[in-house]
Amino acid sequence: MCLKVSNLTMCILAVLGSSSAIYRCSEEDISYQLVTGYIYQNHQSILHTEPGMLELVDCLSLCLNLPTCKSINYETGLCVAFNTSALEHPESLSVSEFPVFTMYAEKICSPTISTSPCNKAWAFEMVPDAELEGFEEKRVTVGDVAECRTKCRDEQIFTCRSANYFPVNGSCSLSSIDRHSSPSTNLFHHSPGTIYLESTCMDEPAGLCDFKSVRGRILKTVDSVFQGISSTAQCQTLCLTASPYRCHSYDYGETGEGVCRLSHHTAATLSHVRQPFLEIETATMHQITACYNVSVTCKDDGMVARVRTTKMFSGKIYTKSRPHSCIVDVKNKMEFELNVGYNDVNCDVERSEDGQFVTDIILQHHDRIVTSTDIGLQVRCRYDMANTTLHQGMEMGLEMNNMAYAEDTLVGAPNVSMRITDQSGGDISSAKVGDPLALRFEILDKRSPYEIFVRELVAMDGLDTSEILLIDSLGCPTDSSIMQSMTTVGSAKILQANFDAFKFPSSPLVQFRALVTPCMPRCDPVRCEDRGTFFSSLGRRKRDVPEEGMEDVQMANKKTNNNGSDPVSVVVANAVHIVDSFQLEGEDSLPDSSASCVFDSVHTLAVCVVLSVFLVCQCVLLMLCAS
Repeated sequence: MCLKVSNLTMCILAVLGSSSAIYRCSEEDISYQLVTGYIYQNHQSILHTEPGMLELVDCLSLCLNLPTCKSINYETGLCVAFNTSALEHPESLSVSEFPVFTMYAEKICSPTISTSPCNKAWAFEMVPDAELEGFEEKRVTVGDVAECRTKCRDEQIFTCRSANYFPVNGSCSLSSIDRHSSPSTNLFHHSPGTIYLESTCMDEPAGLCDFKSVRGRILKTVDSVFQGISSTAQCQTLCLTASPYRCHSYDYGETGEGVCRLSHHTAATLSHVRQPFLEIETATMHQITACYNVSVTCKDDGMVARVRTTKMFSGKIYTKSRPHSCIVDVKNKMEFELNVGYNDVNCDVERSEDGQFVTDIILQHHDRIVTSTDIGLQVRCRYDMANTTLHQGMEMGLEMNNMAYAEDTLVGAPNVSMRITDQSGGDISSAKVGDPLALRFEILDKRSPYEIFVRELVAMDGLDTSEILLIDSLGCPTDSSIMQSMTTVGSAKILQANFDAFKFPSSPLVQFRALVTPCMPRCDPVRCEDRGTFFSSLGRRKRDVPEEGMEDVQMANKKTNNNGSDPVSVVVANAVHIVDSFQLEGEDSLPDSSASCVFDSVHTLAVCVVLSVFLVCQCVLLMLCAS
């Protein structure tokens, strides 16, 4: 039986299961199913109201300790417990209203044959009318959503992270990914009548986690609020060690001095919630992009680096010294490995006099270039039968001391320069992978009647002529995560495209080349599209034929020069010198306090693995080539 309530299609028996099942359930099988962005409104069945409660886990514990409690509403600072649920009163469950979003949780019975206990505060999160496509491992027929949850928990062949339940035919699709591990946010979408279930019970890799800072907003509702926290680093540690749930984001000091707020949500899991963020220009939240667990096996003829991640990985794993020969291409995997032979000339492992083998390994996400999301690992195997200690530590890259230089390129009429700057337009002397930079194109003569547009922007490897197209012939970015669109700065005589510093794996030199054409009296923008998002960029002339589906936007000047031809397009170029550096044994070594030890009882080998976030040390040399 299905009802339509406040734009929410809910199949009562299929979605929430049986109310009486809770009373027949053993205590160890009772857990919760969480529904974010929904609120249960039934004032007659309120058991208890607890204002000032700052942790979702405490609210769930309160309900667990009340024998007649069946469900709760939680928003930061308020917990409400009920002796009924949406199963009995589906009309009382509706989308929570702006300006805050509420989290609704209901007790469920979750029996399983799995030998791995679910030690999380809630076992599943449900999103009505939604579906996560792709990576289906198994499809079974079930009687209701409760059985679909159980099938996911019972799965032994693969790790079941999520399930789609289709009430219309009783089909339950089990998947090895969830919204956090999915390679694309586009795979999760609105799907009327479908019920998305996400398990929280699996054990994720514990190791090095990469965080991304999101500026200008923070979550309106969070899972935990801690006060008196001394630093951002301590807040991040709380997120990484939050055992009752899988923390994926935090903010520090944005709602008060020393206040640390944690959440299991990120932007990827809140696409179905209306305005989940509080927009504050100066605020910053931090969310996990992926966590990596690296184990190393030392054999008699080489080492094997095995990597487990929390997010589906596509890219390359290779040794830094041999990026083209000692490499493995990885496509949509969460576990992969690289075999490095000691005597393999294609891998070039360094060997020290004391029997230690060392190599640097790179996890590269993009197919062609190194970006700030990439990870660098230094792997060491030392053969010492008297010592079975494994050392691990963090190692950060150091900025290089090479000073940048630049030379302007003059382009006929008007005179145009291309510079590499920070995103405020200031000259820079050094940069690291991931630093916010910009390509700035500027007409030097302020009295010039021209404006300019930029297209066919290419980044080239200074060593083996590899290249990647950043802005196409229409003036649109080919991948806005690498190079953003062209925008005006102050006036139409200055164009700028922001990007995060990157490099090619085989060369420290990144060369930029672009085609710049003047137009008069103005250059109109072209409409671009990337991953379903439309935006404008300055880059196409009127005579260019728009692609199908694009607006026919006027792009350039119809006027001509004295001989009747269009203004001449010219090529401008610049280069960035990016040097990466990993400290090896014999260089500045890590302090003893950065190492931790575990034991390998299988091979009686000493294995030292130094993990470092691939904030590779670099320096930027700016050079404009005169045409």
